[in-house]
Amino acid sequence: MTRKRDQIERFELNWPGKKAALAAADTATQATLCAAPAESVHWTQARHLFIEGDNLDALKLLQSDYAGRIKMIYIDPPYNTGKEFVYRDSLVAPLHKARTSVAGRGTAQNGSVSPLSSADTDTDADVASRHHAHHTAWLNMMYPRLVLARQLLKEDGLIFVSIDDNE
Repeated sequence: MTRKRDQIERFELNWPGKKAALAAADTATQATLCAAPAESVHWTQARHLFIEGDNLDALKLLQSDYAGRIKMIYIDPPYNTGKEFVYRDSLVAPLHKARTSVAGRGTAQNGSVSPLSSADTDTDADVASRHHAHHTAWLNMMYPRLVLARQLLKEDGLIFVSIDDNE
């Protein structure tokens, strides 16, 4: 049995829900790929694919034919832009708003303070932790997709992810 101190230490990014997100990559899909030769240009000669549908399902379906065969992947994932996506995209709340609305606490309709707020003893660290929880939803959406994309890459393959700091 390997003891923890005998294992190689490494850096790792952890967040709530990471294990469940990884399990999502391993869950089978019920989706299927359907060829559409009539809608294609040069169907018999073309070496490209256009896949329409949920990208998680598509990545799962591509594994059987393309695992370890892709040289380059480019993705431009949504990142809290406020536009309509499959997952809830607008996950940002200002910290001052988080202080008054965490877990349903805050001001009641008549302007009085709700009973939960008056007993609220959250520390700034508690509030900050909940404030940054919106990043967890994005990580949980992205992680299984990145895992599956990595499995498609050749040993020397590259993945380019286009994101910025705007939320």
